[in-house]
Amino acid sequence: KAWKWRVARSSAIQSIRDPSMRARLLNDGLTGKIHLRGLDKFGRPVIVFDNSVQNTASEEDQMAFLGYNFDLSTRAMTLGP
Repeated sequence: KAWKWRVARSSAIQSIRDPSMRARLLNDGLTGKIHLRGLDKFGRPVIVFDNSVQNTASEEDQMAFLGYNFDLSTRAMTLGP
């Protein structure tokens, strides 16, 4: 089920070229509620979720922003030590 969700949202980075999607992602990212905070000691990206700064009510936009951050974190991964 989780894999199907990721596949359905895997185009988040490509969809940033769409002005409407870019505006939605920017709006969801204004407060920093989801962001990358570097890498852990094993080289894996750390994604921080801060629900106290939630600024939107659109579940679809929130999931698109989450997918976008997952895509960014995947691109930030290293291939070992």
